[in-house]
Amino acid sequence: MSHTAILACRNISKYYPVGKKGLLSSTKKSVKAVNGVTLEIHEGENTAIVGESGCGKTTLGRILCGLLEPTGGFVEYLGLHMDYLNRDFARAVQPIFQDPYSALNPRKTVMKILAKPFKIHGIHYDETNICDLLENVRLSPGKSFLDRYPHELSGGQRQRVVIARALALKPKLIVADEPVSGLDATVQEQILKLMEMLQETYETTYLVISHDISLVESMCTRIAVMYLGKIVEIGPTKSILHHSLHPYTLALLRSFPSGDPKKRDWIDSPPILGEVPSPVDVPSGCAFRTRCPLAVDECAIKEPIMELSGTDHYISCPVVLRAQTSLHMEK
Repeated sequence: MSHTAILACRNISKYYPVGKKGLLSSTKKSVKAVNGVTLEIHEGENTAIVGESGCGKTTLGRILCGLLEPTGGFVEYLGLHMDYLNRDFARAVQPIFQDPYSALNPRKTVMKILAKPFKIHGIHYDETNICDLLENVRLSPGKSFLDRYPHELSGGQRQRVVIARALALKPKLIVADEPVSGLDATVQEQILKLMEMLQETYETTYLVISHDISLVESMCTRIAVMYLGKIVEIGPTKSILHHSLHPYTLALLRSFPSGDPKKRDWIDSPPILGEVPSPVDVPSGCAFRTRCPLAVDECAIKEPIMELSGTDHYISCPVVLRAQTSLHMEK
């Protein structure tokens, strides 16, 4: 694995203005969709971003594949500061969207949809190239799909076309946002097996945005947990799933479908308290403190930073880190 990240974001933020605080005030409020995120993705190291709906994971994914420009911070590609209009970046990082139907132009045939990446980047192609892409995603014979429109395809076939389009330029990284969530169980399994096979063929890396723990566990080597626009815990998949430290991560995993609950050490963890605060009025200090069973007075004052706990496992909770230190000292 390369020491230089394929893609990295440094203190990335994305704010959306929502108006003024009051009639007599000129100060505007903002939705803090992403709020100071730093993350690295390395070659061959599939990374997952998980969190509740509205935590900012989809927004972060769109920033990382160049579809949104950040309010603050920057993205690096192979260690170099990236311009969002750079064609090398656009070819190297490609998205797979959650809804395969809305991701495809209903007025274009499969041939035109798959030809577009080549045209945009001035790359020579012919019908054989397009048929090969279709064959690679198991749409066979490829020629029989060229003149079809998206509405003439099943959900699984549409998602295969989306995947083929993402692979057309042989990207180094694919950002897959809930890649199988809208498909039935049988088709989900087929698409996941296809993605795993294509990863070996194209030597690409995945950033997976998902709420499906089984998918994350089978595909990803690292997990980043997001809450209210921030990453609160990140580490190897096994470490996050079986030795979670942050109280939010524990409660989040408890709320997800667990597969076999008997094998999960977080099944008896306390549930998350209360409702998610508004991203317009994020609590001071630790954003999770208003829902955290471990919160103390200092949590409202000081914003926690990511700190190492164990091997390659990071957490932003000083309360848990102190408890760990005390436990080690007692031993």
